[in-house]
Amino acid sequence: MGFEQDIETLRAVVLRRDPAFATVPVTQREAALAALGTVRQRDAFLLGAMRVAALGRNAHSRGIPNAAIGVVPHRIVLRDGRHALVVEGRAHPILQVNGVAPADLCARWADVLAGNAARRAVLAGIMLAWPHALVHAGLNVADGITYRLEGDTSLSCDPWACVPALPLYPVSDPGFLNPAVDDHALAGGVMCAPLDGVCRIRLADLKSVHPDDIAQAVAQIGAMQPRGYVVDVRGNPGGSFLKALPLIAALARDGG
Repeated sequence: MGFEQDIETLRAVVLRRDPAFATVPVTQREAALAALGTVRQRDAFLLGAMRVAALGRNAHSRGIPNAAIGVVPHRIVLRDGRHALVVEGRAHPILQVNGVAPADLCARWADVLAGNAARRAVLAGIMLAWPHALVHAGLNVADGITYRLEGDTSLSCDPWACVPALPLYPVSDPGFLNPAVDDHALAGGVMCAPLDGVCRIRLADLKSVHPDDIAQAVAQIGAMQPRGYVVDVRGNPGGSFLKALPLIAALARDGG
């Protein structure tokens, strides 16, 4: 049994629905879809589907495999521009995976991760934990996966003892050490706080944030009269831009 229905879903996206693919020749898109028809292994098909979706070179038009794959039982995030493996709530920068630097692996995934190099780096955490993605990048994982970490330590994993990816890597991954906890949050969970005369505004999520929270932040900004602003959107998975308009208007009025 193949993946004919999945291929037809992709065909509807890349040939008819998504304008990001308008500049990609139809023959190239058709050839990529036809190549998928010969694939029978699930992870290989997922990587192939990601390759098709990446043709648009638009980071918002990409294949997201999180709900369908297994990964090593550790979370990997991008922290301060470096990929780090999370152990007991702490981020340990990764120097190499089976002897190859994460930056080199990101470059090898250019065909399956859409967007520029910086965007691919953000998306690559789950790839570094996905054995089939490492194989796609040219690594031999038959004898295991070894992450060499900063501080002359290492952690080895069995590529056949994987866990479902979704609990570790939600579809809208915020990049936090624990995906359910905002580790950049302000004390007390407030949205605005003074910091050395500057107003720091934490906007972590435009999906679940309530308009009343935005209104309260606008009122706080008016009361603080700071000399400047820092808007912290680290890990923000997006959402309704319209929710943020009152906040943007308030900053514009104050020259922020």
